[in-house]
Amino acid sequence: AVHRLGDPAPPVGSFELAVVAVGNRSVSVALEAAAAHGCKAVVVMTAHAEPADARRWLDQAQRSGMRMLGPGPMGFLRPAMKLDAG
Repeated sequence: AVHRLGDPAPPVGSFELAVVAVGNRSVSVALEAAAAHGCKAVVVMTAHAEPADARRWLDQAQRSGMRMLGPGPMGFLRPAMKLDAG
């Protein structure tokens, strides 16, 4: 299922992975939403993040029990799982 931050009806249930592709000012809010939906992992696809922001986001993700890739990747592929998260 796909949910875009700000959609009027948030999804019900939990998700394994969140792909966060928002501006730097919205990353913390997106991480909160991912954690609220039980995500176990998050990919933060922002560009030009300051090291302090990256550290703060990583700390936030870890406190919520999520693993984080990023900031800055274009995503990742897992061909065996037919997964293209980018």
